[in-house]
Amino acid sequence: LAARPELNGRHGRALRFVKDSGRWKITVDGEPADSSLALKPDNLEALPAHGEGLARTVLLARERAGLAVADGSSLRLRTVHILGATDWELGLQYAPLTEVAALRVGDRVSLTGLSKKPELNGARGVAERFVAEKGRWKVALEGTSQDGNSFVLKPENLQLLPEYRPTGIEGPWLQDGDLHVVRGSRVYGPDGDNVEEIEVIGPESFTMTLEGETLTATLDSDGSKLTWSDGDTWVRPPGDGAGDDGMAAVRVVLVGPGLPEEYPEGELRTVERWPEPGVRVACFRGGYEAFVASADFLPAEVVVLANPGLCPSGVAPGFFEWAPALHALATSSAAAVTGEEGDGRCAGALPQLCVCTGTEPYGEGEWLGDAVYDEQVLRGFGFE
Repeated sequence: LAARPELNGRHGRALRFVKDSGRWKITVDGEPADSSLALKPDNLEALPAHGEGLARTVLLARERAGLAVADGSSLRLRTVHILGATDWELGLQYAPLTEVAALRVGDRVSLTGLSKKPELNGARGVAERFVAEKGRWKVALEGTSQDGNSFVLKPENLQLLPEYRPTGIEGPWLQDGDLHVVRGSRVYGPDGDNVEEIEVIGPESFTMTLEGETLTATLDSDGSKLTWSDGDTWVRPPGDGAGDDGMAAVRVVLVGPGLPEEYPEGELRTVERWPEPGVRVACFRGGYEAFVASADFLPAEVVVLANPGLCPSGVAPGFFEWAPALHALATSSAAAVTGEEGDGRCAGALPQLCVCTGTEPYGEGEWLGDAVYDEQVLRGFGFE
């Protein structure tokens, strides 16, 4: 795309083909649902059908384990490790993982699965705060006849609407380490208990009244900083759009010695400008033991063994190279999830292990060629 080069590489959905113009009507992932583009077929490339296979396998495994729906947010995903990754995994799509991503104050959500108020299914809103005593989220609706009305809903009735990158004054801002989120005419504080009304006076400024004093915030030219009339400043979370911790709903860490050499060995490097909204992908070229021992280690809720090293004949030594890593995963306290209170993660629990084998792309198959040995092998690594 010459006129919109910033969209090159992004993912989207084909809605319909317009015969009169010879173009496809496209919606771009992470952009407003009511916006669309009319693009020539030459400017579109179909994504491989297997692209979501690994992500869907993780979701199915969680469902079969009874972890797909949680009363609170403790079992929702934040980070996934993929062991044995190669350039193949760099070509997959991980957006489905955001369906079970941990919600945060200020996130936009879609309502789903409501039986008593089915007319609200599909409505959109903002997650204002998590009511711990009820195990539910307080959500303010937007863009409906009940715009601004709040409902207290179960987490399983909310689906995150990830964004590609913040625009204008909208989105997350950091003030001395505290995260604030601007949504429409409101600013949500770090804990969700503090919600301030604002008056938007233009695409680059708004006012907010605190303790009787009206303050004005103005966006700088590159969109990375808000300067307040009292001299205070808010800045965007570090990173590049969907690739930073402030925007990413799910972090996917690819770990393996077979990753491309452009990623330095023994260092965690973010894949720049990942095309999927709400997804951050990073690469660690090396063994899992080295990653666990590194200063860059990020705990995970799910660890996927993507390439056990099987060949079509079922005989190959590659899998056994990962045996020490699996033993480290099962026995190392460093691999335990260490979430903080209220951040939607399950503190103190070892992550789940998901094994994807068989003919790629991630078809059904037996681990080590014969499932009768699966339990023995897992117990041998130290898993209970």
